[in-house]
Amino acid sequence: MTFRFRNIALVAGREIRTIVVTKGFLLMLFLPLLMLVLALSLMPLAEKVMTRSVKERTTPVRVLVYTPDPGIVEAWNASFSGQKLPNGKRVFELTPMQDENAGEQESVAKGMENVRTRQWDAFAVIHGDIAQDGNCELHTPRGFDMAFSFDLRRGLQDAVRQERLKKEGLDPSRIGYLTRGIEWNEFEVTEAPAAEGTDTPKRKKDFNTLFAPAMVCLMMMFFLTLTTSQRLLRGVVEEKTSRVVEILLSSLSPTELLAGKVLGFYVVGLIQFACWVGIGAIALQSKHIDLSGFIPPMYFLQFLIFLTTGYLFFASVFAAIGAIVGDETESHQLQGIITLPIIIPMMFNFVFITQPNWWVVRLVSYIPFITPAAMSMRLIAAPIPWWEILSIALTTVVFAVLGILAAARIFRVGILMTGKRPALKELWKWCFHRDVEAVMEN
Repeated sequence: MTFRFRNIALVAGREIRTIVVTKGFLLMLFLPLLMLVLALSLMPLAEKVMTRSVKERTTPVRVLVYTPDPGIVEAWNASFSGQKLPNGKRVFELTPMQDENAGEQESVAKGMENVRTRQWDAFAVIHGDIAQDGNCELHTPRGFDMAFSFDLRRGLQDAVRQERLKKEGLDPSRIGYLTRGIEWNEFEVTEAPAAEGTDTPKRKKDFNTLFAPAMVCLMMMFFLTLTTSQRLLRGVVEEKTSRVVEILLSSLSPTELLAGKVLGFYVVGLIQFACWVGIGAIALQSKHIDLSGFIPPMYFLQFLIFLTTGYLFFASVFAAIGAIVGDETESHQLQGIITLPIIIPMMFNFVFITQPNWWVVRLVSYIPFITPAAMSMRLIAAPIPWWEILSIALTTVVFAVLGILAAARIFRVGILMTGKRPALKELWKWCFHRDVEAVMEN
């Protein structure tokens, strides 16, 4: 197996020059950042949208209520006494049905017809004693604001709670005072020692403060490992179908070509990583936000370790796929199988963030397909023992090396072969057969 570092460096340089000057690279470099900035900028807009219905409304939301106990409607109205529209009118106006001669079925049908014809904004039906075991049904027209539905439900709950307390001879205001909540702030004591005469360093910690940086780092890991590896696959397939690879192999060995491509795309990934971290740090600094309050400085070194090992593993797998498929369409089928395990940590992100040292989480962190995503979240959520980081990193390195060796053997045979895609049995022979020509003749 020929292995000359000069040739590998030449191939890597060629890949870097080819990729970095393309519009696609610039798009993938700045598009995730633009999407993040857009998402953050839309958050204030989302808050405005949530309150838009009340701010733009000039008339109360008229709700017709059918109930055997008209008194509950009065209490329900009272629960909204503090809510006003911009013009000073009440937000909700609840009115009980007055037709005493009509039965329940007839009244309900009439109320629903009133909603259908927009004579009323909504129609509520209370069955039985709502304070005991009754229930309430809310009938609304299509497009009725769900924020109003939530407020109506919460208002009825408050009204029923008040009525239950009064029946028991208890003062609702006193009960509310005695059962009021408390202010709860959780802090994580940092590992940095405190300077003499200062308090122990700490940072605020809860699920919300951990979730955002963990997901940002997870998406960075996802983009850097998966998209870079997919780009490598497309490059291999394109050169194979265009026969460019035959020209390259006239002066390079397959192993040198594969190693050069993997190295070149790794450098491209590092460029993206450096740009994202740099721009993110500048953006936080402009907002006077201390980056270390969200992500420990040591995390970037640990992140880089798993970024490297994760990329090497996936790059070897995707390069092997590119060598055995006939075109890019055929490669999509195999990509889906490889991508599925990567999505698992994203689906169960709350587990990795809230239980980073659970034995199940620690165990699955050793699975090469899951390691990069799992560790990107675990390292944010809690300090991981150095021996565990080292063992997981070494495990991933071992699998990456084995993957590269296997991919190199598959690459040297499959890169020049066309036609039917080889079966798993043939791939096994490619990995362990030393005589390439004999394998190709068979």
